Amino acid sequence: MSAALLIILLLGCVLGLSVGLVGTGSVLAVPLLVYAGGLDVHSAVCVSMLTMTLLGFSGSIQKLHAGAVDLGGRNPDRDFGRTFRAAGLLVKQTIVAYGSGAADAMIGLLGGFLGISGGFIAVPVLVAYQGLEMHRAVATSWAIVTLASASATIGHFIAGQRLALGNTLLFLIGGIIGFQFMVRIPQYFSGAGLK
Repeated sequence: MSAALLIILLLGCVLGLSVGLVGTGSVLAVPLLVYAGGLDVHSAVCVSMLTMTLLGFSGSIQKLHAGAVDLGGRNPDRDFGRTFRAAGLLVKQTIVAYGSGAADAMIGLLGGFLGISGGFIAVPVLVAYQGLEMHRAVATSWAIVTLASASATIGHFIAGQRLALGNTLLFLIGGIIGFQFMVRIPQYFSGAGLK
């Protein structure tokens, strides 16, 4: 294996390690692929989105089976209604909905334009706005990342973007190796440690 191909494989591992630990990493993927991997920007964006789609899907399936993905959008244990009257609760829920919706729109824009799947936005929003515990926020972010990345990947392919099969597969393999190793580690960290 040439040094260039080994670098692509290792870069995928770095991405997988980051995504597996804290639910984010694609913000690193495009710069790594362009500056260290030698890919052009358009290819790097598409490779990043395709990789994040597969990593997010893999993590989501694992965490769905474990019951760790929050499908309801808010932690039911966090009772906002105790500190607000009915009208105040409505205002609080509206703020949460708009804040979360704005974050979702930003995730979509970043994925389509920059190849960033949005875990670095989703995790803090899920913790701050939705009241999720950190481990649950990371698991839930993988589902969000899967949808945003898949949408961006499809859009790039429809627009005519093509990828070098060898580089793409090596990055994917590296990402899967790093992710599958690291996805087992967060359980040993406290929520504060992950933050």
